[in-house]
Amino acid sequence: MRYGATAILVAVAFILRQIFSDVLREFPFLLFFPALILSAVLFNRGSGLVATVLSAALSAYFLLEPIGSFAIRDPGQFLGWCLFMVIGIAITLIIEAQHVAYRQLKEAHAELKRAHEAAKASEADKAELLIESNHRIMNNLHTVISLLHLQARSTKEPTREDFMTAAERVSVMAKVQRRLVRFEGAVLADSRSFIEELCCDLEAALVGLRPIRLDVEAESHSIPLNQAVSVGLIINELLVNALKYAFPDDRGGHVRVAFTRTGDEYCLAVSDNGVGLPATQGSTPSATSTGLGQRLIRSFVMQLNGRHEIEPLSPGTRAQVCFPVSASQG
Repeated sequence: MRYGATAILVAVAFILRQIFSDVLREFPFLLFFPALILSAVLFNRGSGLVATVLSAALSAYFLLEPIGSFAIRDPGQFLGWCLFMVIGIAITLIIEAQHVAYRQLKEAHAELKRAHEAAKASEADKAELLIESNHRIMNNLHTVISLLHLQARSTKEPTREDFMTAAERVSVMAKVQRRLVRFEGAVLADSRSFIEELCCDLEAALVGLRPIRLDVEAESHSIPLNQAVSVGLIINELLVNALKYAFPDDRGGHVRVAFTRTGDEYCLAVSDNGVGLPATQGSTPSATSTGLGQRLIRSFVMQLNGRHEIEPLSPGTRAQVCFPVSASQG
């Protein structure tokens, strides 16, 4: 059927050439080019070659001297006939190469689409697993909190206070985990929303009815989730220290939490206008400090590859933790 349709196209071109023979006397091959191009485009390489051969045969027998013979006596006409054959074959091969390229592109696009759908399905599965694991972790943390509170109620001071502090730290871990659940598998967390929401929870849990104002000024940066966990736990310890030691006897005051980026570093600062540092304490936390809170802060700072500094204000104290921006964030 393809070759039959090709023959029809060549026949139409030949008939048109005969109709306009007076006008196209010097161009015996001109109308055969559309026929062979259409044959190659609509069908395949074989059809284009057949169209070229049929066109060359018709032109040699009916259009070139001597008419009614395939022998071409004029050298110029023979050269033109040969060039027509070469050009026709070249056009056919070029169009066939475009057909092949189009098919390969179509197959590559289909393969890319399948790969994209598979990757999308995989990401959805991972996100679902992460959400499920987060819910399981939160349930376990709440169980630990309940057990610690039960133990604290059945224990005498000062061990009771230790249990309550431990329960509060685990509670902060649960709050951090709950904040991370909503990222649904994302690699990064927004520092502003994460810190503001966490501080809002901590303010409700730690400040209560005390006349203390907590202000949060956090810049919006995308930080890895593992860094967000450490930052959240450091904020808890620094706020606990500020509220526990800076404002004795239920005095009022102001605590400020700031998170900024300077160059290739993030800086977290917690400052207060309380009673200030003891006279014996310097600007750098002691490496041998026995306070559990200070040991936890040092541990979290080490996880961040950062540094921890404490400086006196007038009045109050400022604790700052700086750590490098993750290499993946640029």
